[in-house]
Amino acid sequence: MPHSALQPATVLRGHSADVQCVCFHPDSHQRRLYTGDANGVVRIWDLNSTRARTVQAHPRDSGVVHIAFASRAERLVTQGRDGTVISWALDAAAAPSSPRASFSTRSYHFCKMAVAAGAECVPEAAVAVAGEDPACATVWDLATARKVIHVPKTKYGMVMALSFPTPSKPILMVGCDHACSL
Repeated sequence: MPHSALQPATVLRGHSADVQCVCFHPDSHQRRLYTGDANGVVRIWDLNSTRARTVQAHPRDSGVVHIAFASRAERLVTQGRDGTVISWALDAAAAPSSPRASFSTRSYHFCKMAVAAGAECVPEAAVAVAGEDPACATVWDLATARKVIHVPKTKYGMVMALSFPTPSKPILMVGCDHACSL
């Protein structure tokens, strides 16, 4: 029996550049979708009305390459192509209102950040990004915008992916060497 193609329930239009990343609000009752584009714009979609609010989160030439939540949905974190990470305070409508912290990681390649979710060895609100040396990673405290841990080089090549897999394992780093490091 042939399968029918899935049809979208809704199509959200509004970005003027390629959408680079998406993230749902962690509280399912919020019914909000966050999208970031190549022009540095974040749109906050109300999925009930399909209307959006717009925030210029990063410079147009930087774009938004990743968007995520930290600290039990109290902070929205965006990463630009220029290596800048911004932690945003959220207003009553769950939209980014003002930066809480902004810092340059000096990381200029495509590896997306990883946001900590209760890892034991890092602050509650922390983010890991590939370091200035693309074969290393650095964990930053979002509250102080300071480096807290430097993770040494992978055996060969650059960091391709980062994650905080469990509270007891601080960071998972995947490199070009076809290996995962904890």
